[in-house]
Amino acid sequence: MYARPPLNPDYKPDDNQIIQLCHLYFCHNHPLGSDLCKAGVTYEPKGEFVPNQEFEKILDQWLKLSPHVFIYEYTQSEVWES
Repeated sequence: MYARPPLNPDYKPDDNQIIQLCHLYFCHNHPLGSDLCKAGVTYEPKGEFVPNQEFEKILDQWLKLSPHVFIYEYTQSEVWES
């Protein structure tokens, strides 16, 4: 997973760089900023799924490094058949 910032403590993005944080392997059933995503309570932990609380920690880490952070949300496209 490449959502996390580099481990190098000296890393700092340049001012002209934009960080695009993708909300891919995180919960899509609960809103960011809530504590509703709980392993074993609101979902069964499995695979690469990570609760939104972890996404928020990663987001905070990036925001400490740069004010230019955007969240990219993957959407599921639906095919309608007639």
